[in-house]
Amino acid sequence: MRTRLFHTEEDYKKLGLKRDVTELWEDGRRNTGKPGTWELWYFDAIMDDGTKLGMIFYDKHVGNIERDVTPCCSINITLPDGSLYTDQFEYSAEEGKYDNDRCNVVIGPHSFVGDLKNYEIEIKPIHGIGAKIKMESLSSPWRAETSHIGFGEHDENFMAWFCVVPRGKVEGEIMVNGKTIPVSGFGYHDHQWGNLHVMLTNNHWIWIRQSVNDHVVLVYDFVAAKNYGYERYPLFFIQDGKGNLLFQNTSSENVKMEILEEYDQKDTGKTCPKKFRYTFEKEGKKAVYTITNLREIEVIDNYKTLDSQSKKFFDGLGLKPSYVRWEAIGELEFHDGNTWVNGKSNLIYEMMYNATEYRKFVE
Repeated sequence: MRTRLFHTEEDYKKLGLKRDVTELWEDGRRNTGKPGTWELWYFDAIMDDGTKLGMIFYDKHVGNIERDVTPCCSINITLPDGSLYTDQFEYSAEEGKYDNDRCNVVIGPHSFVGDLKNYEIEIKPIHGIGAKIKMESLSSPWRAETSHIGFGEHDENFMAWFCVVPRGKVEGEIMVNGKTIPVSGFGYHDHQWGNLHVMLTNNHWIWIRQSVNDHVVLVYDFVAAKNYGYERYPLFFIQDGKGNLLFQNTSSENVKMEILEEYDQKDTGKTCPKKFRYTFEKEGKKAVYTITNLREIEVIDNYKTLDSQSKKFFDGLGLKPSYVRWEAIGELEFHDGNTWVNGKSNLIYEMMYNATEYRKFVE
């Protein structure tokens, strides 16, 4: 079966999108909510004191998309000492609200509201863990063409990723076990939706976002599953401190990835990248981006949670779904003849790792 990035004029027209222009409604409700579809609004931040915060709002959890709309949200707080606090909530369909013309998501008492520039995100501390955040974008929204990747001979399935706020100034507070802690730092927001289970679409993906000397760097390196021919979409862009686009890539022809060091992840039993380097070259511009792991933040072995029938299904596809999120150091070197960027800083990156191995598909 084939897969492709929707990029033609017909694709833009069908989706109601404008090339190189993003509009307020694009961060509103984009899917129907019917069984077989899913949608989420994602936020994370690295605070000045080293705290890491993540919040996700779903119309239904991506692990169970055959349900009707079942609003849920989750929060993940990692304190500077490495201690992890998480909570998640699920509500009835009537307790979820999603506007079509802008981002206005309300799930029970929790909310994710914004207008591409300013956002307010709050998860109430019902069990002692929560956050109340304001974020002002210091960047520009970015799409890889239409943001849609199609799957199937007739594009009958798709998944979409819209990078709404690559970099934003964050202020607010987190609540941990009843204690309120003021925080400030830099955050990120994207919007994702589709009509195919994410565990069936990809062999793996690596997602990285970082601020380097007021510049924004983002990688979404997607490798499709075996039945889609391992097609690769190494999506990548750099913006300057004013949100101007310096470099972007959507083609596998312009990238080289080198695995410099690996390690065996003990919970999943899989080999994971520990240090690796991307080199993007295009139209006289070159970006060299090196990632070095510091430590794991979160590990989810999705395969172990499946029942025996589901495991047999995934075994037939050669898949063992898992997810790992790390704290790392990223070092960027970029030049285009006029602009030179050279710096490094902390970052968060993740690997959705559905296959039993990844290495041969990325070099």
